[in-house]
Amino acid sequence: SDLERIEAKMTEIIKSDLAFERQEVSRDEALELFRSMGEDYKLELLEAIPADETISLYRHGEFVDLCRRIGAEPYICFNGLASPQENLDWVSYCNATEGPFAKLRRTNGHPEPFSVKFWSVGNERSGREYIDRVRDTARGMKAFDPDLQIMCSGAHGGKHAAVDDYLFEAAADHLDLISIHNYWMDRGDKL
Repeated sequence: SDLERIEAKMTEIIKSDLAFERQEVSRDEALELFRSMGEDYKLELLEAIPADETISLYRHGEFVDLCRRIGAEPYICFNGLASPQENLDWVSYCNATEGPFAKLRRTNGHPEPFSVKFWSVGNERSGREYIDRVRDTARGMKAFDPDLQIMCSGAHGGKHAAVDDYLFEAAADHLDLISIHNYWMDRGDKL
């Protein structure tokens, strides 16, 4: 059956021990790491980051590889607090064929674009500030590639969850999907 084949494939992939990683490091740690790897281009990028900002390393090439191996499309959800530019940089890293982020992806060992089609701007966020970020990010993403499928968290919570009308007013023209998270069971304080 299909389920047995899927379970067998997933067992095989799990045994290959792929790592999915987000790591925060100090500026000195990042400098040391990139110097030890001979990553001159990453050192250039690091110099452009303000001294007081957190340095995050993301390693998700294996995630995209996993999706391709099992016949699935990767779906990447941005941090809902990231700026539109940070989100657009991630799209460029994954999908651009030219430019600094395409070069960085190639430096990281992935010469071809990941061609990620499905993106979400945040998860279980709400409010006007978030919706404005959704609009601005989605607008930039559609300018980069109008075929991207962009969604955001429209509502989340229990029986009183509702989609904010401002989402439709401000961002609807730039979105393809809305993710509704409704938790059907009212459990009170119990998990």
